[in-house]
Amino acid sequence: MMDYAATWSQPYLMRIFKAKGVVFDEFLDDFSSIFLHQNHQHYAEVSLQSLRQTRTVSAYTQEFKSNARTVGWANTPLMSLYQHGLKENVQLALVMRNIEFTSLQTMQAMALKAGQKIEGIQNGRATPIPPASSSAPTNDPNSMELSSF
Repeated sequence: MMDYAATWSQPYLMRIFKAKGVVFDEFLDDFSSIFLHQNHQHYAEVSLQSLRQTRTVSAYTQEFKSNARTVGWANTPLMSLYQHGLKENVQLALVMRNIEFTSLQTMQAMALKAGQKIEGIQNGRATPIPPASSSAPTNDPNSMELSSF
């Protein structure tokens, strides 16, 4: 062991050399909180900064939320990272709404709606657009024309 790990382990090694007991669960908890938690935090930070939407908006949002909870950053940088990681067409849909988002949750909700609509169109399941109504009145063949009198 070297550096910080060697320094950190000294009290445990001394207890072992002096034939004093070491409670394994306490050792494991200490070890996890010092080494594993920091690595998990670092991994989440790197993941957030490099995360890009490659599948559905829902899958991207799920992974983003998981990493965002771990890092515990403020709303503003998370919102920026989230938006920039979205596919271009979803980003455009958000911008076109002309909404100034006040929270990550509202941005994610709007992105999910836009993403579902875009994904539906791409998969041929778009909501059909009703035919445009003409301004010309339709004549009912059973009605009487008053203009003929």
